[in-house]
Amino acid sequence: MQVTSYESMISKLNSLQIKGRPVAVSKLIVTGQYIDDFMKGFKCANCGGCEHLDSMVIDVEDLEILAKAAHIDARTFQTLHCIYIDRLYMKFPCPFYKDNKCSIHDKPRPKVCKLYPINTTKCTDGLSRIGVKSDCKAGVEYLKKFEEEKLAVIPEPLGG
Repeated sequence: MQVTSYESMISKLNSLQIKGRPVAVSKLIVTGQYIDDFMKGFKCANCGGCEHLDSMVIDVEDLEILAKAAHIDARTFQTLHCIYIDRLYMKFPCPFYKDNKCSIHDKPRPKVCKLYPINTTKCTDGLSRIGVKSDCKAGVEYLKKFEEEKLAVIPEPLGG
């Protein structure tokens, strides 16, 4: 991907797709503070975008959380709902996704669920920027507002 300017790089990134789904990419460089701030302000609209995930990497801690939520032991949960390839993945559809929302949203959840819809996208300038899965309309809208607020304080992104 050859780019001539920062704006054209972001434009090209926003036209990319991951597993056939578009991803909205911001100008904001990934930092722990930006991710924390984004997640504090983001409100799930129960749009069902997360239902379109087709796999989710989980670790042992996540497996224990999910098993407890399902009221079964971790080994049984893993047998029923997970697959191991190069690491442990939960299979989809998610057993906790019911009536267009997560039935354990207000309970302990895996890290990846807590961070949805955020992802990070490595850009051609070598920096990782905050991205949002486009299936989550509330996330895409909030990312635009969040980016405007942050860029008003930091007019030029680092490395931009």
